[in-house]
Amino acid sequence: MATTEQHDRWKSLIPFLYDWFNHHHLTWPSLSCRWGPVVEEKTFKRMRKLYLSERTDGSEPNKLITMHASVCKPRVASAEVITGYQENSFSPYVKAHSVILHPGEVNKIRECPSHPAIVVTHTDAPQLYVWNVDRQRNRLGDKGTKAKLSEPDLTLVGHTDNAEFALGMANPEPLVASGGKDSKVLVWSLADQMTSLSHQSPGAKGPSLQPNTTLEGHADTVEDVVWLKGSEHELASVGDDYAVILWDTRAAGPATKIDGAHGEKDLHCVDWNPLNTDLLATGAADGSLKVWDRRKLSSSSAPEAIFSCQHHSEPIMRLEWSPTAATCLATGSEDHVINVWDLARGGSSADAPGSKRALAGVPPELMLQHCGHHGAVTDFQWSPDDPFTFLSISEDEESAMSEGGGTLQMWRVNDMIYRPEAEVLAELEQYKTAILEGKPKTPLAAANGTPAPSETVNGDLKQEAALTPVAPTGVNAGVGAAPVRLDSDMPEAPAA
Repeated sequence: MATTEQHDRWKSLIPFLYDWFNHHHLTWPSLSCRWGPVVEEKTFKRMRKLYLSERTDGSEPNKLITMHASVCKPRVASAEVITGYQENSFSPYVKAHSVILHPGEVNKIRECPSHPAIVVTHTDAPQLYVWNVDRQRNRLGDKGTKAKLSEPDLTLVGHTDNAEFALGMANPEPLVASGGKDSKVLVWSLADQMTSLSHQSPGAKGPSLQPNTTLEGHADTVEDVVWLKGSEHELASVGDDYAVILWDTRAAGPATKIDGAHGEKDLHCVDWNPLNTDLLATGAADGSLKVWDRRKLSSSSAPEAIFSCQHHSEPIMRLEWSPTAATCLATGSEDHVINVWDLARGGSSADAPGSKRALAGVPPELMLQHCGHHGAVTDFQWSPDDPFTFLSISEDEESAMSEGGGTLQMWRVNDMIYRPEAEVLAELEQYKTAILEGKPKTPLAAANGTPAPSETVNGDLKQEAALTPVAPTGVNAGVGAAPVRLDSDMPEAPAA
């Protein structure tokens, strides 16, 4: 579990580890978060929606919140911007846009890829709720226990016991899969409901929908379910019966089942690699991670994982493959840490026997540990279209570092960490003088503000007057020069 000392050390390394970082305190804890669609593009940032749950203590309703967040574009934020925050401060870059007063706490959110305004939620009940967040009446500001709850646009029924966490959405077909304490995986098709979901009057009570498929094979609570990307028939689930099951809805019963996948440990999460559909990953209650090759599952009565590691000290609650890098995935745990992995790493001098990483027991495949949270990581997501950019949340405990409630963070890994070493060294060569002597590569603008010649970096046109010089964040942070703001269309950073 991340200690105060580890957190402080991590915080000192922010300019080297991240291209961009944003911290936002949450008054109430959150159990689920999702990136939403981009709503506006600007020169140095994009404004996009976030979907966030809010779990209260009963003094006011639980909420499903649509937020607007300013996401800084690559190689724009300075070291001053990404380190200038207080632990319990509210970020000026994240604002609540609309609120749904949710019946029960929101345990998980999944958006419909083909209709991003349609989201499905899990709560502590057998039914699931479907919402058109763009048409629901905005309840922002409505508080108190007497506030009338929002009416879902559609209710998915069929579970005979609570279905709390296992929720997946197919892509591109609007199919919902859910698992629950009844040990079943149910599938609904929203295809015939899309017209009514798009035109239903705000506040009107929506209809209910029965599942069109019921999958039976687990012997205990189903904890997670995920669709194979691009498929309307294949999905995977894990549960408290220690089993991984691969399903094909066209067949009766499990297509493949791995009993005791992590030994006698509950399985909390599963994800299918969207770029290599032969690979899926599972996370367990003992903090272990395993990666499986489905081509090797059916041919063996006792299949073995192709990668196995236990580098979390508490249960893994969430894992997800990168949508842009086929060998990368991330795991989030109750130990407050998110580990970012690259299964193609290893073999370098940094990981050789006797090296610092090897002596510390750091797996060669571990690319980065994100230690920014003060409590259990409850959810995170890779950005679907912004490489190595994350949204993450935690349920924080009251401590010297935190007032409790929760934390929302958005962060982008410094590309010098994951790019090929030769490529990074070639780029750094042109900043050799700046790194060794603290001198910029090119003259800065005169004090009167006359712009210097312009230069293009990552497709964005910037004035060299704002560059010290143009380089990854960690380079500028290390030369000792005063940090320079590059995000001129962003709001001012909060006061330190």
